Formats: sequence, C-alpha cells, structure tokens
Amino acid sequence: MKKYSNPHIGLILISLFYIFGACILIFSMFTNYVDVAEQITQRHGLPLSLKLIVLPAIAILAIVMAYGLYSHSRWGYYLTLIYEIYFGIVSFILFLSTTDNKLLSFGNLIGSLIIVIYLIIIRRTFTHSKNERQALSA
Repeated sequence: MKKYSNPHIGLILISLFYIFGACILIFSMFTNYVDVAEQITQRHGLPLSLKLIVLPAIAILAIVMAYGLYSHSRWGYYLTLIYEIYFGIVSFILFLSTTDNKLLSFGNLIGSLIIVIYLIIIRRTFTHSKNERQALSA
C-alpha cells in the first residue's frame, strides 16, 4: 500500500502569509516608510531609534521563515517558533500595558499562539531528513 505524502497545507498557508506580509512591508518602504516603521517597531517591542532598520529586517526575516517552513527545514521550524514565541510574548505585554490598539495586540497574540501550537503539533515533519521524508512518502 502506497503512502501519500502530506504537504501540510498549514505550512503552505503560513509561508504564504509571511510572503504576503513581507510584500506589504517592502511596498510600504516606498510609500509610507516612517509611519509603518514606527508601528512595526512598536509592535515588536523595540526602541523607536531602530525604526529605520526594523522594517527591512522584518521583511527579510519573513521571507527567510517562509522559505524555511516551505522547505520543511529544521532551521526554518526553530526560527519561526522562536520568532512567534517572542512576538506572542511582546503582543501579550502590549495588550496588558497599553490602552490603544488592544484589539491589534490581542489579534497578534492569538495569531502567534495558533502558529506555535500548529508547529508543535506537526513537529515530526521537521525531525526527519529530506531523504527520510521522501522514503516515507514512497
């Protein structure tokens, strides 16, 4: 009986989400750089003095994470897991401490939790080498 490989549609969706977000950030670098950079810097809990480098850095990080998840690499798994845990903690702190944009912070927290839980559930996908995954799907 032949086993069919499971492409993990969730990984594809998360990767596409990161690519879409990176495209929006790159586009905003040419339209409304300062305002968007301030928002992204604040949402990541970083000092505003870093706003000029945070926007391109987050865009690059999103592309790297998308590639890592799409290629089922261990480094992509751990990088995304670490980023989402960090972003979830910062969103939780912002939710508790700020009076403005509570809904945005709460949404970011929920999104991070969903991604972390999903990654933990499918972690075995990332424990096998590429050759082992191909052998399992044959």
